[in-house]
Amino acid sequence: MRLGRRPRRGSAAPVERFIDEVLPHVPRSPARAHLTNHMELMRGAAETRGLAIQKIADTTYFYDGRVAVGSVHKHRMTSLVAKNAILVCDSKVQTKQLLQAAGVPVPVGFALTPDQIDEGLAQVQTMRTAVLKPSYGMRGRGITCAITSRADLEAAWETATQALQPRRDTTFLLEEQISGIDIRVFVVGTRAVAATTRVPFHVVGNGRLSISDLIEAKREQRLTVPYLAAHPPIVETALLERSGRTLDGIPADGEIVVLTSLANISVGGENVDVTDLVHPDLLDVAVAATRAVPGLHVAGVDLMAQDLDTVEGAVVLELNAGANVDVHHCPTRGLPRDVAGAIVDEMLTRSSSR
Repeated sequence: MRLGRRPRRGSAAPVERFIDEVLPHVPRSPARAHLTNHMELMRGAAETRGLAIQKIADTTYFYDGRVAVGSVHKHRMTSLVAKNAILVCDSKVQTKQLLQAAGVPVPVGFALTPDQIDEGLAQVQTMRTAVLKPSYGMRGRGITCAITSRADLEAAWETATQALQPRRDTTFLLEEQISGIDIRVFVVGTRAVAATTRVPFHVVGNGRLSISDLIEAKREQRLTVPYLAAHPPIVETALLERSGRTLDGIPADGEIVVLTSLANISVGGENVDVTDLVHPDLLDVAVAATRAVPGLHVAGVDLMAQDLDTVEGAVVLELNAGANVDVHHCPTRGLPRDVAGAIVDEMLTRSSSR
């Protein structure tokens, strides 16, 4: 089954351009001695608004007098997300189908079962570069990028197969890989309240230190940000080899070396607040994506954009119904955004209209 649109062709490298031209002008966020997690942020937002808090089983409830205005499950899911919406967002294939039905731009992709590797190879041959994902999965598990050959696909197929979980969607999603800037937009109700870009783990040469030395310095720097310290970076040696580099190589002064193909924080990415830099049309696409799924009133929307200031060529990659607010409250660079407060305000608004 074919889904989505082809990427815009071009020779630009959006991520490297962002790292070179934008990142140096975004101030580093102050170091924090203590990491405030998702639930603590939600509880703090409720307390600030005078709500009573009661934990019952695995769920924390917020009360305005005798009225339960909302809740947060231990897995970050809130009462602003219906059960059906959770089921849809848990499946990358179903999410893609609903987004396409609503006219939201998505990459070209094909839903495949684990026994359809030959069909997958036929589709890879029509793509410049492909990415394979398990339909169910999180934190980048089981995803392989830069697939161009049968050998690549077979290795990716094995990785995706190992990531499959019992009693979950066992479909694979094969998509044309689109280069660009990875943007997470947090939508609450009908508003985009925050946006971050996740920059893949990288180093910038100074003409003196080797890639290995630069990696070690970057790892030490990450330890000053508790949210990043919890996720040690991973270096994809195959990616390094494809670019003709080795860990002992010395990049030129200012030369950018990207070390992972994924921008997930869990594998070494850095989160940079870009709420005030993103074009309003990109934020509108994120809002439209959440409205394509009935019952989804809070979500993290993952976009791939060619640039922050244009919607041209942008696509929605995924919806996260239990998105972590930490990345917006504790960015590596840029201003913190009170996403937890926006969620509690939405709960209060919906409660008062009942």
